[in-house]
Amino acid sequence: MCDMTKISKASLLRYRFGTPAELNEHFHQGEGGRTLFFFRDQHLNLPGATPVLLSISFTDSDQEVIVRGNVLARVEGTMPGLWLEFGDTRIARRVDEVGLASRKQKRIGCDVMIELRKYRQPYLGRLVDISLGGARLAGISGIDLNDQVEMRILSPSVDWPTELGRVEIVRTERNEVGARFLRNQSESRMAITRLFGAIQQSWSAAPEAQHPPMCCKGGALLEPKIPHIKSSRGGPV
Repeated sequence: MCDMTKISKASLLRYRFGTPAELNEHFHQGEGGRTLFFFRDQHLNLPGATPVLLSISFTDSDQEVIVRGNVLARVEGTMPGLWLEFGDTRIARRVDEVGLASRKQKRIGCDVMIELRKYRQPYLGRLVDISLGGARLAGISGIDLNDQVEMRILSPSVDWPTELGRVEIVRTERNEVGARFLRNQSESRMAITRLFGAIQQSWSAAPEAQHPPMCCKGGALLEPKIPHIKSSRGGPV
């Protein structure tokens, strides 16, 4: 069983670009195969290595891509903000894969510990995004395609539901699985709706920065000099 006191909650941040082309200009390849991004904000003061979830969105789409990383450094002066680092070098590619077309069901990113139970055997992992119809889970092994298992949320928030009922594994890829909620019980449907709403509310309160209109004009980026710091912090998205 997971120790609830050791479940860390990542800081939520949101950044809105006008176009994917702007995104390509601001996610920089750093040392050690990491990706660096500057989040402009004069009030945030998160210490180095703080885990973060960054929601990337665009003005002409209601979809988003969530990337998981850490705070690398705080910048003061005339252009205050945070340098963030991510273990994902394919962020732009992930945006292309998601596409800017609307989905039938909106997905919301998160970082919550979960437990799957298969024949009473527990398997721990992370819930990395959720819709009202299903979820994407990471860090899970031993679960196979078409398995139907019980899903439980291990959340530090007492306001969140715990038991989500049965799910069917519809996709397996590396250490990620895609799960479809089997919403045949009213208790399960209510719990899923409640969890989705709670995560959505958490994101609505997250700080949001927008790409400055004058940035990227003539190839000039309105951001500080890229830090040359090699870090071993953080894990893959």
